[in-house]
Amino acid sequence: MSTGKLVRAFEGHTHHVLDVTWKADSSAIATAGADNAIKVWNTSTGDQNRTINKHTKEVTSIRFLGTGNDIVTCSGDKTVWLHRVDNGSSYRSFAGCPDYVYAATATRDMKTVIAAGEDGAVRVWDGTNGQLKQTWEPPAPAGDAQANAAK
Repeated sequence: MSTGKLVRAFEGHTHHVLDVTWKADSSAIATAGADNAIKVWNTSTGDQNRTINKHTKEVTSIRFLGTGNDIVTCSGDKTVWLHRVDNGSSYRSFAGCPDYVYAATATRDMKTVIAAGEDGAVRVWDGTNGQLKQTWEPPAPAGDAQANAAK
């Protein structure tokens, strides 16, 4: 039975933690920080295994993909990336976001990557080559007569 007692603290970011994700086998967590860093932790020992410093602004979202070592991240630096937590490589970027990106995810097979940000649009990329496939723009505000007249 759970006691609510603190079992382990993962300390190491120098600014706020903005997101966290569990690896499917529960052996690791990865954290996204306002210090522009991605940190990977061993859940059994609490040891920090790796820091990935690819982003130049706050890392706003992080997700483990499938059961492997791949994560998808996005940031205030207008970028979305795929990384490997076992070796720290940042191996594919996804361009086309004009402003902060707040949320990103991908299919388990990493063939499709989706992200959304400050501009209100949702973008879909081919995860195998980084090419933008589709953008869904937000609807025009109800009070925008010119945009509504174009409907």
